[in-house]
Amino acid sequence: MLTSSIILLIATIIFLLLSLYLEWFKPTVTFFICILVFIIGGVLSPAEALTGFANEQLAVIVILLIISDIFKRSSVVNVIFNALFGNSKRVGPFSLGMMSVVASFSAFFNNTPLVAMMMPYTNSWAKKNKVAPSKLLIPLSYAAILGGCVTLVGTSTNLIVNGLAIDAGFESLSIFDFTLVGLPMLFIGIIYLSVFGSRLLPETKSSDELIDSEVREYFVEAHVNADSALIDKSVEEGGFRALEGLYLVELIRRDVSYSPVAPDFILEEEDTLIFA
Repeated sequence: MLTSSIILLIATIIFLLLSLYLEWFKPTVTFFICILVFIIGGVLSPAEALTGFANEQLAVIVILLIISDIFKRSSVVNVIFNALFGNSKRVGPFSLGMMSVVASFSAFFNNTPLVAMMMPYTNSWAKKNKVAPSKLLIPLSYAAILGGCVTLVGTSTNLIVNGLAIDAGFESLSIFDFTLVGLPMLFIGIIYLSVFGSRLLPETKSSDELIDSEVREYFVEAHVNADSALIDKSVEEGGFRALEGLYLVELIRRDVSYSPVAPDFILEEEDTLIFA
């Protein structure tokens, strides 16, 4: 039987999915609206809604995020990686070493800020050694995910599950309860990515290379104002025949279009110049 609470719950879940998918609001605002609706609708009491903020596992996640951000803002990552891979020139040894280091860190730090910390150095190394970043960024992400499965604090999911287990009356998991399963997964994943990753991953150009390799074509519109020094000068005298990267393709005067524009065409007030 559908009660008012169940209808409200279903409607809120639909709103949540649509808002996240269509990006009506930021995720934090969306979840806050849902919690507010639950409180007003009597699905949750204010005490229940605030319980999550007192969750010990959530506090651990916040602390890990802060520690990761401290490392991100410092130069410790570049110092460590330069000491380990400063002389590495080949993608295979670098990828293997990078994944091993990232996985080790990921076992004790939050995954997302860790990947954010490592991406600039990995991109820089790839650009310096003329290697497609796509060959390294996927292994970087996967190594962080696999490393996070090794310990309790390696990923937010493990901490949340531990919190739910405690709330259900079970004993708290220890930090290395996941190691027996997570460590073999980590070794197998790193070996697989080292052996097959370079062959399977695409050789996608970086955004900088794509911008350099693709010519961007667009139009620019300019108007000759009443006080312009270009009035009564020809197109050539105005310097419009030798512009770098721009070409005068059309001139509009009193709704009349002139194209192509001759070099000796005299400019007048309120002329509109169209460049490509």
